[in-house]
Amino acid sequence: MNNFMKKILYKTNLNEYDLSCIVKKILSEDISELEPTYFFGDHIGFFVARILNFDDENNFCNRLDNKNNASNLISTLKGQEPNDNIENVIVSVGSSNLFKDFKNTSFICNLIKKLYPNANYYVIEGFLNEDKILEISENEFDDIENDRYNYYDEYKRNNFMVIKSGDLFLNQDYSIDNYQINKIADKINSIIHREKIDITPKNEITFDNDTYDTNLSDNIKDFDTVDKFYDRFEKIIKSNDKYSSENTSNSYNPDIHQVEIAIRFLLPNLIDVIKVDGVFDSQTENAIEDYQLIYGLNPTGILDLETLESLYESLNSKNFNDDDLKKYLEESEDSSEINLINGRVEIVGLSGEKETNAQLMIDILNDEGITNPFTQIGILSVIGKESGFIPQNEICYNNTSESRIKSIFGSCRTSDEKIKKDWSSKYGKTVTIGMIKNNCEDFFDAVYGPQASECFSFNTGNDNPGDGYKYRGRGFNGITFKSGYRKYSNIVGIDLVSNPDKLNDVNVAAEVAVKFFTQGNIPEFTNIDDSINYFVDKNAGGHGNSETRGNAFDYASNFEIVT
Repeated sequence: MNNFMKKILYKTNLNEYDLSCIVKKILSEDISELEPTYFFGDHIGFFVARILNFDDENNFCNRLDNKNNASNLISTLKGQEPNDNIENVIVSVGSSNLFKDFKNTSFICNLIKKLYPNANYYVIEGFLNEDKILEISENEFDDIENDRYNYYDEYKRNNFMVIKSGDLFLNQDYSIDNYQINKIADKINSIIHREKIDITPKNEITFDNDTYDTNLSDNIKDFDTVDKFYDRFEKIIKSNDKYSSENTSNSYNPDIHQVEIAIRFLLPNLIDVIKVDGVFDSQTENAIEDYQLIYGLNPTGILDLETLESLYESLNSKNFNDDDLKKYLEESEDSSEINLINGRVEIVGLSGEKETNAQLMIDILNDEGITNPFTQIGILSVIGKESGFIPQNEICYNNTSESRIKSIFGSCRTSDEKIKKDWSSKYGKTVTIGMIKNNCEDFFDAVYGPQASECFSFNTGNDNPGDGYKYRGRGFNGITFKSGYRKYSNIVGIDLVSNPDKLNDVNVAAEVAVKFFTQGNIPEFTNIDDSINYFVDKNAGGHGNSETRGNAFDYASNFEIVT
């Protein structure tokens, strides 16, 4: 008896709707291929299900609504009958409430586990479209990014695997043609229809020869036949090494090269962005995480023993051979970084004013002789996460939480003791930074002005009351302080001190940004990761935090190198 018929037997008290959907499925040609999967959730899940032909019109098990939020989802779930035959439960939730409805998360997870005790549990990471972005003030963006991370981290803690969607903001409607929705659908399709593979239990994998020397040759690709490829893969497993973005350098590593080839072979339609170059970069980490998600492993992005064993067994079961290896080795050569150094940057994910301004930046970089495409993408990614390619004033923080403000500006400038000492006399009462934030001018004086000078290791030039507000961040990358405005006035020959808003002129902003990022001796980058890390740190005055670094890496997907 196929899974679909089992589902019908487990389903009780069928209503007219359920019965009509069952009849439609019985009349379809691919009943035997249907996996016992339930979708629940909002607009993103709604369109994903339509792409996969799991929409409400064709599959009785879905309970999707174009406007669902967490509260509605709970009501829907409470109306379901328990079913221990369901293999996958996929939830799409979070976007409607801007990822703030934490109080319902654990309840939703526990309810789903109770209803479907034998299922694998997934949650789709939501994102916001252009219409939603228009409803959000600029100073809310960082808070929403942080809320999204924490929201889905809560699902992880409840043993749900997160199907990542990419950027938080996308200037495109939710629709069946939406790029991010289609990428999510690809992942889910692979999850639902993956071939079941019998993996040898961890630490019990055996090979014909158990006397391998696990000291592999560093930085040497010694697998030009499939036999050598398998032999070397076995050695990697026996070495019990673990690779992650934190302990792996951005240089070539043959172990990573083999893993990239394996993933490209096993997920050819899904992992179309991973370069087979032997470098453990963000693309490789995301590809490993996607593989783990689809093959039922904990999606950490870390290349551990369990993942290596799964890759090895999967290659064997799918008969990876010499022709396959040759194909991906040729792909490696075609995508070599040496060739790409001579390429040019193409904009693929921006439109309108953002695309025009990004192209202006590229043109100015070329005019200045900064033609290395990795360098250009590093600079563009930082500018993207700073301003979205729209030069602008640093926003006021009146809608930002006090805890968030303190994490951004540090305790030296925002501690209760310092704010009380510097501002209580003006306000006539004891105040905190959370009170001052409602007065934009006073707030920027508190964090940038004369009172804050003791917290900086350089002369900010902000000596007069009001200077903090007058010389707050502007332009493409947030030039701040009178000293900064004076410096770039001299460099570009425009008086920005007397007319600070001139820095928001797109041509001035672009010229200043290029001068800012290209001072000194820039390394000759051979990959995007090194470039982004370098320019994130440069923009932050030394060391960027993990959040800003992650945002810059996300923005890099808007650019490609073409030869």
